[in-house]
Amino acid sequence: MFKASYNRALVRMELTTVTPLSIRAGDIGLDPAGCELVCIRTRHALHGRTVFVPGSSLKGVLRSTIEAQLRSTTDATGACDPLGSNPCGKRSKDLAKDNNGPAVHQHSCLACRMFGSTTLKGRCSVRDEFPFHSATGDLTEEEHRNLTAANTVEIRPGVAIDRLSGSVKGGAVFEQEMVPAGVSFWGDAALENFQAWQLGLLFGALRELDEGYAQLGSGKTKGLGVVRARVLSLLMEQKPEGNEPVRPKGVGHLIGAKEATDYGLLPEHELPESAGVRHGIMDRFVISPESVGVWEEATARAVAAATTGVKL
Repeated sequence: MFKASYNRALVRMELTTVTPLSIRAGDIGLDPAGCELVCIRTRHALHGRTVFVPGSSLKGVLRSTIEAQLRSTTDATGACDPLGSNPCGKRSKDLAKDNNGPAVHQHSCLACRMFGSTTLKGRCSVRDEFPFHSATGDLTEEEHRNLTAANTVEIRPGVAIDRLSGSVKGGAVFEQEMVPAGVSFWGDAALENFQAWQLGLLFGALRELDEGYAQLGSGKTKGLGVVRARVLSLLMEQKPEGNEPVRPKGVGHLIGAKEATDYGLLPEHELPESAGVRHGIMDRFVISPESVGVWEEATARAVAAATTGVKL
Protein backbone atom coordinates (compact mmCIF):
# COMPACT_ATOMS: atom_id res chain seq x y z
CA MET A 1 0.00 0.00 0.00
CA PHE A 2 2.93 2.33 0.60
CA LYS A 3 4.06 2.07 -3.01
CA ALA A 4 1.53 4.83 -3.76
CA SER A 5 0.46 7.93 -1.85
CA TYR A 6 -3.30 7.97 -1.36
CA ASN A 7 -3.65 10.46 1.48
CA ARG A 8 -1.55 12.13 4.14
CA ALA A 9 -2.05 14.50 7.04
CA LEU A 10 0.10 16.84 9.09
CA VAL A 11 -1.08 17.65 12.62
CA ARG A 12 0.52 20.80 14.02
CA MET A 13 0.54 20.80 17.83
CA GLU A 14 1.66 22.80 20.84
CA LEU A 15 2.76 21.27 24.15
CA THR A 16 2.88 23.54 27.21
CA THR A 17 4.42 22.32 30.45
CA VAL A 18 2.06 22.43 33.45
CA THR A 19 4.64 20.91 35.79
CA PRO A 20 8.42 20.75 35.24
CA LEU A 21 9.56 18.39 32.49
CA SER A 22 12.55 16.07 32.64
CA ILE A 23 13.57 14.21 29.48
CA ARG A 24 17.02 12.98 30.33
CA ALA A 25 20.11 12.78 28.16
CA GLY A 26 21.99 9.53 27.87
CA ASP A 27 25.11 10.97 29.55
CA ILE A 28 26.07 13.89 31.80
CA GLY A 29 28.75 15.36 29.54
CA LEU A 30 32.21 16.54 30.57
CA ASP A 31 31.25 19.35 32.95
CA PRO A 32 32.54 18.30 36.42
CA ALA A 33 30.11 20.77 38.03
CA GLY A 34 27.13 19.52 36.05
CA CYS A 35 24.11 17.69 37.42
CA GLU A 36 23.96 13.91 37.58
CA LEU A 37 20.71 13.94 35.55
CA VAL A 38 20.64 16.49 32.73
CA CYS A 39 17.98 17.40 30.17
CA ILE A 40 18.49 16.27 26.61
CA ARG A 41 19.64 19.04 24.26
CA THR A 42 20.36 19.54 20.59
CA ARG A 43 22.07 22.24 18.54
CA HIS A 44 19.72 24.00 16.13
CA ALA A 45 21.49 25.44 13.08
CA LEU A 46 19.81 28.87 13.46
CA HIS A 47 18.83 29.16 17.10
CA GLY A 48 21.73 27.45 18.87
CA ARG A 49 21.83 24.87 21.62
CA THR A 50 18.46 24.21 23.23
CA VAL A 51 16.39 21.74 25.18
CA PHE A 52 13.68 20.01 23.14
CA VAL A 53 11.17 17.18 23.21
CA PRO A 54 12.50 14.31 21.03
CA GLY A 55 9.98 12.93 18.57
CA SER A 56 10.87 9.43 19.76
CA SER A 57 9.91 10.32 23.36
CA LEU A 58 6.56 11.81 22.33
CA LYS A 59 5.87 8.94 19.94
CA GLY A 60 6.56 6.41 22.70
CA VAL A 61 4.02 8.10 24.98
CA LEU A 62 1.44 8.32 22.19
CA ARG A 63 1.90 4.67 21.27
CA SER A 64 1.74 3.35 24.83
CA THR A 65 -1.37 5.48 25.47
CA ILE A 66 -3.07 4.19 22.33
CA GLU A 67 -2.10 0.59 23.10
CA ALA A 68 -3.68 0.85 26.56
CA GLN A 69 -6.87 2.28 25.04
CA LEU A 70 -7.05 -0.45 22.40
CA ARG A 71 -6.52 -3.25 24.89
CA SER A 72 -9.44 -1.97 26.96
CA THR A 73 -11.88 -1.34 24.09
CA THR A 74 -11.37 -4.11 21.53
CA ASP A 75 -12.94 -7.55 21.81
CA ALA A 76 -9.71 -9.25 20.81
CA THR A 77 -6.09 -8.17 21.18
CA GLY A 78 -6.14 -4.71 19.64
CA ALA A 79 -2.53 -4.15 20.61
CA CYS A 80 0.23 -6.71 20.95
CA ASP A 81 3.10 -6.38 23.40
CA PRO A 82 6.05 -5.22 21.23
CA LEU A 83 8.50 -6.40 23.91
CA GLY A 84 6.63 -9.61 24.72
CA SER A 85 7.14 -13.17 23.56
CA ASN A 86 4.81 -13.06 20.55
CA PRO A 87 4.61 -9.56 19.01
CA CYS A 88 3.23 -8.90 15.53
CA GLY A 89 6.71 -8.62 14.03
CA LYS A 90 7.57 -12.13 15.19
CA ARG A 91 4.24 -13.65 14.15
CA SER A 92 4.46 -12.24 10.61
CA LYS A 93 8.18 -12.85 10.08
CA ASP A 94 7.65 -15.66 7.56
CA LEU A 95 5.08 -13.60 5.64
CA ALA A 96 7.56 -10.73 5.43
CA LYS A 97 10.21 -13.07 4.02
CA ASP A 98 7.78 -13.93 1.22
CA ASN A 99 7.21 -10.19 0.55
CA ASN A 100 3.52 -10.69 1.30
CA GLY A 101 2.80 -7.13 2.44
CA PRO A 102 -1.02 -7.45 2.45
CA ALA A 103 -0.89 -10.54 4.68
CA VAL A 104 1.57 -8.89 7.07
CA HIS A 105 -0.77 -5.92 7.43
CA GLN A 106 -3.84 -8.12 7.80
CA HIS A 107 -2.25 -10.12 10.63
CA SER A 108 -0.97 -7.05 12.52
CA CYS A 109 -2.71 -5.56 15.55
CA LEU A 110 -4.26 -2.10 15.32
CA ALA A 111 -1.36 -0.45 17.17
CA CYS A 112 1.22 -1.95 14.80
CA ARG A 113 -0.91 -0.97 11.81
CA MET A 114 -0.51 2.62 12.97
CA PHE A 115 3.01 2.74 14.43
CA GLY A 116 4.65 -0.20 12.67
CA SER A 117 6.58 -3.27 13.77
CA THR A 118 9.76 -5.05 12.72
CA THR A 119 7.93 -6.31 9.62
CA LEU A 120 5.52 -3.44 8.89
CA LYS A 121 6.12 0.23 8.16
CA GLY A 122 4.23 2.58 10.46
CA ARG A 123 1.77 5.20 9.24
CA CYS A 124 2.52 7.73 11.99
CA SER A 125 5.74 9.69 12.38
CA VAL A 126 6.35 12.25 15.13
CA ARG A 127 8.81 15.11 14.73
CA ASP A 128 10.96 16.77 17.40
CA GLU A 129 9.24 19.56 19.35
CA PHE A 130 11.18 22.82 19.80
CA PRO A 131 10.57 25.82 22.08
CA PHE A 132 9.92 28.12 19.09
CA HIS A 133 7.66 28.24 16.00
CA SER A 134 10.15 29.51 13.45
CA ALA A 135 12.52 26.79 12.38
CA THR A 136 13.83 28.71 9.35
CA GLY A 137 13.45 32.42 10.19
CA ASP A 138 13.94 35.05 12.86
CA LEU A 139 12.22 34.53 16.18
CA THR A 140 9.53 36.84 17.47
CA GLU A 141 9.91 38.54 20.84
CA GLU A 142 7.50 36.01 22.33
CA GLU A 143 9.51 33.11 20.92
CA HIS A 144 12.72 34.60 22.32
CA ARG A 145 11.16 34.77 25.79
CA ASN A 146 9.90 31.20 25.53
CA LEU A 147 13.27 29.89 24.28
CA THR A 148 15.08 31.65 27.12
CA ALA A 149 12.62 30.32 29.70
CA ALA A 150 12.96 26.78 28.35
CA ASN A 151 16.74 26.84 28.66
CA THR A 152 16.72 28.43 32.11
CA VAL A 153 16.42 24.97 33.61
CA GLU A 154 15.59 24.27 37.23
CA ILE A 155 18.02 22.33 39.40
CA ARG A 156 16.11 20.11 41.78
CA PRO A 157 17.78 17.94 44.43
CA GLY A 158 16.78 14.33 44.77
CA VAL A 159 17.33 11.91 47.61
CA ALA A 160 16.87 8.26 48.37
CA ILE A 161 14.97 7.53 51.59
CA ASP A 162 16.04 4.68 53.83
CA ARG A 163 12.96 2.47 54.19
CA LEU A 164 13.78 1.57 57.80
CA SER A 165 14.84 4.88 59.30
CA GLY A 166 12.80 7.15 57.03
CA SER A 167 15.79 9.49 56.67
CA VAL A 168 18.04 10.34 53.73
CA LYS A 169 20.25 7.41 52.84
CA GLY A 170 23.91 8.37 53.07
CA GLY A 171 25.54 9.27 49.75
CA ALA A 172 22.25 9.06 47.87
CA VAL A 173 21.76 12.80 47.20
CA PHE A 174 21.73 13.84 43.53
CA GLU A 175 20.70 16.80 41.38
CA GLN A 176 18.57 16.81 38.25
CA GLU A 177 17.77 19.37 35.59
CA MET A 178 14.21 20.02 34.43
CA VAL A 179 12.45 22.42 32.08
CA PRO A 180 10.25 24.75 34.15
CA ALA A 181 6.46 24.94 33.99
CA GLY A 182 4.89 27.40 31.56
CA VAL A 183 7.15 26.64 28.58
CA SER A 184 5.73 25.77 25.15
CA PHE A 185 7.08 23.40 22.49
CA TRP A 186 5.84 23.19 18.89
CA GLY A 187 6.05 20.35 16.39
CA ASP A 188 4.19 18.02 14.03
CA ALA A 189 2.90 14.49 13.70
CA ALA A 190 2.40 13.08 10.21
CA LEU A 191 0.14 10.29 8.97
CA GLU A 192 0.46 8.54 5.61
CA ASN A 193 -2.16 6.39 3.88
CA PHE A 194 -4.34 6.48 6.99
CA GLN A 195 -7.88 5.50 7.85
CA ALA A 196 -10.18 7.83 9.77
CA TRP A 197 -9.89 5.75 12.95
CA GLN A 198 -6.10 6.14 12.93
CA LEU A 199 -6.37 9.93 12.89
CA GLY A 200 -8.91 9.57 15.70
CA LEU A 201 -6.47 7.52 17.79
CA LEU A 202 -3.85 10.24 17.41
CA PHE A 203 -6.33 12.94 18.48
CA GLY A 204 -7.41 10.75 21.40
CA ALA A 205 -3.85 10.25 22.64
CA LEU A 206 -3.18 13.99 22.49
CA ARG A 207 -6.37 14.51 24.49
CA GLU A 208 -5.06 12.07 27.12
CA LEU A 209 -1.92 14.22 27.36
CA ASP A 210 -3.94 17.41 27.57
CA GLU A 211 -6.13 16.07 30.38
CA GLY A 212 -3.14 14.84 32.37
CA TYR A 213 -3.82 11.10 32.13
CA ALA A 214 -0.61 10.65 30.11
CA GLN A 215 2.67 12.41 30.93
CA LEU A 216 5.99 13.05 29.24
CA GLY A 217 9.52 12.27 30.32
CA SER A 218 10.75 10.79 33.59
CA GLY A 219 9.60 11.34 37.15
CA LYS A 220 5.92 10.90 36.32
CA THR A 221 5.10 9.48 39.75
CA LYS A 222 6.77 12.55 41.29
CA GLY A 223 4.40 14.90 39.48
CA LEU A 224 6.65 15.77 36.53
CA GLY A 225 5.76 15.75 32.85
CA VAL A 226 2.18 17.08 32.93
CA VAL A 227 1.52 19.09 29.75
CA ARG A 228 -1.32 20.73 27.89
CA ALA A 229 -1.53 19.45 24.33
CA ARG A 230 -3.32 21.60 21.78
CA VAL A 231 -3.89 20.81 18.09
CA LEU A 232 -3.22 24.05 16.22
CA SER A 233 -4.09 22.99 12.69
CA LEU A 234 -4.52 20.06 10.35
CA LEU A 235 -3.23 19.90 6.79
CA MET A 236 -4.46 17.01 4.68
CA GLU A 237 -3.75 15.96 1.09
CA GLN A 238 -5.12 13.09 -0.99
CA LYS A 239 -5.00 11.80 -4.52
CA PRO A 240 -7.43 13.61 -6.85
CA GLU A 241 -10.56 11.84 -8.03
CA GLY A 242 -11.74 14.38 -10.60
CA ASN A 243 -11.22 17.90 -11.88
CA GLU A 244 -12.42 19.47 -8.63
CA PRO A 245 -11.41 18.49 -5.07
CA VAL A 246 -13.95 16.26 -3.33
CA ARG A 247 -14.43 15.83 0.42
CA PRO A 248 -11.53 14.40 2.44
CA LYS A 249 -11.46 10.61 2.62
CA GLY A 250 -9.72 7.88 4.52
CA VAL A 251 -7.54 5.48 2.57
CA GLY A 252 -10.28 2.85 2.70
CA HIS A 253 -12.36 5.04 0.36
CA LEU A 254 -9.43 5.80 -1.95
CA ILE A 255 -8.16 2.33 -2.83
CA GLY A 256 -9.98 -0.46 -4.64
CA ALA A 257 -12.29 -2.86 -2.82
CA LYS A 258 -10.04 -5.85 -3.56
CA GLU A 259 -6.93 -4.13 -2.19
CA ALA A 260 -8.86 -3.06 0.92
CA THR A 261 -9.90 -6.67 1.46
CA ASP A 262 -6.39 -8.02 0.83
CA TYR A 263 -4.94 -5.66 3.46
CA GLY A 264 -7.76 -6.35 5.89
CA LEU A 265 -8.69 -2.70 6.29
CA LEU A 266 -11.38 -1.95 8.84
CA PRO A 267 -14.64 -0.38 7.60
CA GLU A 268 -13.97 3.23 6.65
CA HIS A 269 -15.71 6.20 8.27
CA GLU A 270 -16.69 9.53 6.74
CA LEU A 271 -14.49 12.55 7.39
CA PRO A 272 -16.02 16.05 7.72
CA GLU A 273 -16.67 18.02 4.56
CA SER A 274 -13.99 20.64 3.91
CA ALA A 275 -13.22 22.97 1.03
CA GLY A 276 -10.18 21.86 -0.90
CA VAL A 277 -7.87 23.19 -3.60
CA ARG A 278 -5.67 21.49 -6.16
CA HIS A 279 -2.07 21.64 -4.94
CA GLY A 280 0.33 20.17 -7.47
CA ILE A 281 -0.92 16.66 -8.22
CA MET A 282 -2.84 16.36 -4.93
CA ASP A 283 -6.02 17.80 -3.47
CA ARG A 284 -5.25 19.83 -0.34
CA PHE A 285 -7.51 20.57 2.62
CA VAL A 286 -6.44 23.14 5.23
CA ILE A 287 -8.38 22.67 8.47
CA SER A 288 -8.46 25.81 10.62
CA PRO A 289 -8.10 25.74 14.42
CA GLU A 290 -11.82 26.52 14.71
CA SER A 291 -12.72 23.39 12.71
CA VAL A 292 -10.28 20.97 14.35
CA GLY A 293 -12.88 20.10 17.01
CA VAL A 294 -15.29 18.86 14.34
CA TRP A 295 -12.60 16.54 13.03
CA GLU A 296 -11.80 15.29 16.52
CA GLU A 297 -15.47 14.39 17.08
CA ALA A 298 -15.85 12.70 13.67
CA THR A 299 -12.68 10.64 14.02
CA ALA A 300 -13.60 9.69 17.61
CA ARG A 301 -16.79 8.15 16.20
CA ALA A 302 -14.61 6.37 13.65
CA VAL A 303 -12.49 4.89 16.46
CA ALA A 304 -15.61 3.67 18.27
CA ALA A 305 -17.03 2.12 15.10
CA ALA A 306 -13.74 0.58 14.00
CA THR A 307 -12.93 -1.08 17.33
CA THR A 308 -16.36 -2.59 17.94
CA GLY A 309 -16.13 -6.33 17.60
CA VAL A 310 -12.58 -6.36 16.27
CA LYS A 311 -11.31 -9.86 15.60
CA LEU A 312 -7.62 -10.11 14.72
